[in-house]
Amino acid sequence: MPDTGRVARTRWDLRAWGLPLLSSLLASVGLAWAEPAPVSAKVVLVREPHVYLALKDPVALRSGDLVTFRKRKRTMASGSVAHVLDGELAVVTLSSGSLTSVKKPERLQVLAERLRLPPLPKLRIGYPAASRTNLLFSCPRVAFLPPLPAGAYRAEERRDRSSRLIRDPAVQLLAPWPETLLVRFFDDGDDEEIALERGELDVAMFWPGELSRHMRDQSRWAEAPYGTRARGLVVAVGLGNATRDSIALAPDAATLERFNRVLFRGDLEPWRDPAAAARPFVPIRFEVDLACPGWREMQRLLDSASAPTSARRARLSYLDAPIATLDSLRARPGVTPLFLLRCPVVCGPELRSYVSALGAGALVDALDCTPVAREP
Repeated sequence: MPDTGRVARTRWDLRAWGLPLLSSLLASVGLAWAEPAPVSAKVVLVREPHVYLALKDPVALRSGDLVTFRKRKRTMASGSVAHVLDGELAVVTLSSGSLTSVKKPERLQVLAERLRLPPLPKLRIGYPAASRTNLLFSCPRVAFLPPLPAGAYRAEERRDRSSRLIRDPAVQLLAPWPETLLVRFFDDGDDEEIALERGELDVAMFWPGELSRHMRDQSRWAEAPYGTRARGLVVAVGLGNATRDSIALAPDAATLERFNRVLFRGDLEPWRDPAAAARPFVPIRFEVDLACPGWREMQRLLDSASAPTSARRARLSYLDAPIATLDSLRARPGVTPLFLLRCPVVCGPELRSYVSALGAGALVDALDCTPVAREP
């Protein structure tokens, strides 16, 4: 009969010398682990070998991170992040230890170590061209302007539909941006999807609602990260007698959820206002801003909600403003933020950790698109 205690000790001994060996191997190819640090996450379910964590911070963990669970100063188990769902739930696959004997796993301390990735030699990324409008706005022009220090990249080649940029190693960057960036602009979203599936692109960014159901249903692309644009939001603007008071009440959440799901495939990020939950619902008849390219389609869906003709009116509009100004927007009479713009940043699973290291939001904001200014 095998000595189970000896087997267990042997496994832990292997891990004891195996992790330093792994670290040295990673260091030899330019990789290293960051120091373990506490993260704002709580264990909500244990189904070994999987542990499910609720995240208080949506960027606290990403795929590939090493996670350690401690009870006081004792390490109970460790593993790596397999998936992060909607920035709210992380799935950790255990590689050592066990949490089955822990009576209150929600009290465990969670620490994470992030793999520091080296820059890739080349990254090929696709973006919407200026001619490609979406339901909310159109861009007179587009350009690739990553949110990086001046001089981080120089344009070696620039054409109407593509650019080749070379990184200046003298400019220090916090994230591992690639040595060469090949940027392509696509007039048609289907063509961009085809280029991604054929391996002609490494990463592809799409406007909210653009990515096809075909791509969303394929396991290779199904868990695409999202980046929220630093500017641009969907707002409701009170009209007539709604200017001062009615739009400060909560719009119908079911109507807004259907609007997002049907027209944008759930890509828009609802604006969370804790105070709205305490407000009474008042029927609102939305009138879509005619400046929006898809105003007919949006109006048709909102009309199907059958708000009574006597309902107070509000204009649903796109506002090109930094989301950092939301506090001042809420102070303006009759203006209520409804949605932020989340854009799918699609890549294969082998590149998701790298995209996370760059920041999906940074890749989204690298597309410089300034619609014609319009005040609500």
